[in-house]
Amino acid sequence: MKPPVIFSFLLFYVAALLAQTPQWTLLRENTSGVIAVDPTDSKTIYVSGVLKTTDGGLTWAVHLDGFNLAFATDVIIDPNNPQIVYVCGYGLQMGIVKSTNGSLTWTKSDTGIVTDHHGYSVLAMALDAKRNILYAGDVAASGGVYRSLNGGKYWERLPMARFEARDLLVDQENGTVYAGTFNGVWKSPEQGRTWVRISKGLPINSINPFSGDTLYYDVWSIAKVKQSNTLYAVLRENGIYKSFDAGKNWFSVNNELSTGITFHRVVVSEVDTNIIYVGGQSNRFAGIMAGLLRSTNGGQIWQRYAEGLPTTSPEWLWALHLTMHKNALYLELQGLVPRGIYKLEPAAMTSVKNDREIKIKTYNLVPNYPNPFINSTWISYQLKDNSFAKIKIFDITGKEVITLVEKQQTGGEYKTQWNGKNREGGDVPSGIYFVQLKAGSFIKTHKMVLMR
Repeated sequence: MKPPVIFSFLLFYVAALLAQTPQWTLLRENTSGVIAVDPTDSKTIYVSGVLKTTDGGLTWAVHLDGFNLAFATDVIIDPNNPQIVYVCGYGLQMGIVKSTNGSLTWTKSDTGIVTDHHGYSVLAMALDAKRNILYAGDVAASGGVYRSLNGGKYWERLPMARFEARDLLVDQENGTVYAGTFNGVWKSPEQGRTWVRISKGLPINSINPFSGDTLYYDVWSIAKVKQSNTLYAVLRENGIYKSFDAGKNWFSVNNELSTGITFHRVVVSEVDTNIIYVGGQSNRFAGIMAGLLRSTNGGQIWQRYAEGLPTTSPEWLWALHLTMHKNALYLELQGLVPRGIYKLEPAAMTSVKNDREIKIKTYNLVPNYPNPFINSTWISYQLKDNSFAKIKIFDITGKEVITLVEKQQTGGEYKTQWNGKNREGGDVPSGIYFVQLKAGSFIKTHKMVLMR
C-alpha cells in the first residue's frame, strides 16, 4: 500500500530540511583558546598549542613540557612537516615556543625578539611555507614585525615595520606579507624588507597635528581569497571592509550590521570563496547582538548564524577564535550554549522541487558583483517570460560602450560577464559605468565602478 500523497510530501520536506541544517559538533566543552587544524589531517586539532586531539575531538591530551606562555595568541602548523608547531603569545620568559614532535615537548624559540616590562607580547605569526620564512608581530617595545630565516632559532627585527602588528598574513603564491595593525593595514612585497600602508578607504581615527600623518583604526584580522586580489579586513569596533585590488582601495561591507559590535576574526571558505565568517562579541549594555556572522555572497549581506545550535538565544553568542579547514569552520563559542570548541559543517545546499518548476514572477536586473571591480564583473538578470533581452554598458556621458546580450530568451535566470572592454575589444579606462537591461517595456539600470 502506497503512503498518502500528503504524508509522502511531508516526509520529503522534512528530509530536505534536515539535509540543509548545519551540523555543529561540540569537540570539547569548557575550553577556550586559539585553534589550529593540521592542513594534512583534519582530525588533528590544536587549541592554544598545548591541547591536542588526533581523532577529531573524541580524546584530548595536554602537553606542557617546556611550554611557558601565559596566554597563546596564535598557532602555526608547518604544512611541509606537520610535526613542527609554533605558538606565540604573552609570557615573562617566552614569547614563541616551537615543537618538532607534534607538541609533545616545547623549546624557547624567540631569540632576538625584544621585550618590555610586561615581558613578551607576540600577537601573531605567519609562515611562508614555500620559502621557509617565519614572521612574528609584536606589540612590546613599541611593536614591530620580526622575521626568521632558520625556523625560529633567531629573529631579526624588520626596520621598516614601524607599527604594532595585530595579525599577519602571507600570500603563499608570491610571498607578499600583509599586516593588520593598530594603525590600518600594511603590506610588504619584498619579504618584509620594505612596507607600505594600504588603508585607503578604511575609517580614519585622527590626523597627527604635528606630522600630518593619517591615523587609522585598529585592524584585528585580515584574510585573503586564494589566487585572487581580494582581501577582507576586520576592524575591532568599525566593521568589515573588503578590497578587490590587494589593498589599494577598501570598501565597507557592513550592510545590515549595527555599529558598536566588537569584531574579532574573519575567515574565508577554501571551497566556496563567497562564504565568509566573522566572529564577534555582543555589547549587552548597548543592546547590540553579534556572535557568529556569515555571508554567502562575498560580504554583500550578513546574517547571524546559529541554526542548529543548542541555544534558545542565538543573539547572545560570542565567537572569539575562528579557523577553517576546507569548508569546515572551527570556533570557540561562549554565551548561551555549552561553552567550548565547536566544529561547523555547513549545510548542503539541496533544493526541493516537485513536478512544477518555480517560475520567475518579475523582470529584474541584479546589482553586478563585484562592484567596484578591477578586471571583470558578473551581471545577473531575470526574465519572467519569453522576451527579447538586451544588456548594454554605457559610460558616464551616456555613450554606449558594448552590447553584452541582444537576443530572444525564455523566462528564467541568466548571468553574463563584462570584462571591462569596449565593442572593439580595447580596455576602457577606470571610471563610472552603467549596465542596463531592456526586456519588452521593462528597463532597469545599475551603476558600476571600474578600477584599474
